[in-house]
Amino acid sequence: MGGERETFAEKKPSKESKEGTKLGKFRIHQNAGEVHFHDDEAKLKVAVPVADWWKAWEKLRTESSQFEWCDTVNDTILTVETTISEDVIDATITITEAVYGANFKALNDFTKRK
Repeated sequence: MGGERETFAEKKPSKESKEGTKLGKFRIHQNAGEVHFHDDEAKLKVAVPVADWWKAWEKLRTESSQFEWCDTVNDTILTVETTISEDVIDATITITEAVYGANFKALNDFTKRK
């Protein structure tokens, strides 16, 4: 706060565009604090907060594991699974429409009223 060792970091303009990165039929980009995963053919989108994605990626990139995220705004589910086989680590991505069960709906309705 105005001290002798205070420095300011310049904000670099984002080079990320809506084009993003293509992974097979999926398109991934970052926007407004979220990582967006798109299946353009099926017209599905999942938005994951950046912090949640990077935390999940730390685990996904180092071991066989699975990350699932339900985007209740876009009514979609993202599943990313990494596998290690014969010294090759790879990832499988799926995006599906969310289907909500009765218990989930009841909990969601209860929580929204609070």
